[in-house]
Amino acid sequence: MLFHGRMDSVEKYLNILFEVSAWSALPPLVAGLLRWSKLERYLRILFVMLFIQSLMELINIILGRNGYHQLWHDRFGYYTHLFHNLDSLIMLTGISASYVYYYTTIKARKTVMAVNAVAIFLMVFNLVFWQGLHAINTYSVVVLNLSGIFFALYHFYNYINPRNLLSSPLDNMFIVSCGLLFMFASTLLVALVYEMFLQTHELFALQAFAFQSFFSLTFNFVLLIVFSWSTTTPK
Repeated sequence: MLFHGRMDSVEKYLNILFEVSAWSALPPLVAGLLRWSKLERYLRILFVMLFIQSLMELINIILGRNGYHQLWHDRFGYYTHLFHNLDSLIMLTGISASYVYYYTTIKARKTVMAVNAVAIFLMVFNLVFWQGLHAINTYSVVVLNLSGIFFALYHFYNYINPRNLLSSPLDNMFIVSCGLLFMFASTLLVALVYEMFLQTHELFALQAFAFQSFFSLTFNFVLLIVFSWSTTTPK
């Protein structure tokens, strides 16, 4: 009885954290909208990505408050997993497109597009032929996080490699890459230990998701910074 009370209390605070994480996208969206003319093209892509994700999250919250989540889950059993897979694909596509628009060399663009294509193929293959929609697609989450980590590290490689000098190495994309590396490395760790937590007890699994929401919140803060201080007029 004591444990169930603790479980209910944890779920209550986790729901608050999830909603705070969802609404944390509002400040960078407002900043990006107000300074749209000053945003570089790769930042505009990140803005569109964040807007679509926020719209999906808003729909998710509205459905949850009206009880449609449970109805959908009871009938089909895959609403939540479908939502997270779509969110992951949108994030992967948005981030990779942002890097493609940022880089000026064909080699760098092809590298990003190739990694993105392989990642999407693996995620869709896992969704259709492996884990499906009736289980949490941990493999797809791992693929997403590894791809994001690669994009960030590849940007740092281009920064320190004298043969691949960037036009403005210490610009907004450098800040975005730092935020991406922190978020994806952290959520990768959460994804790897999630199954172990779930086998131990559901409470620990919920706490793992709480960490993931916190990392998403920090990345939204990074986007707020770059949207607010972007001073380069798009070409």
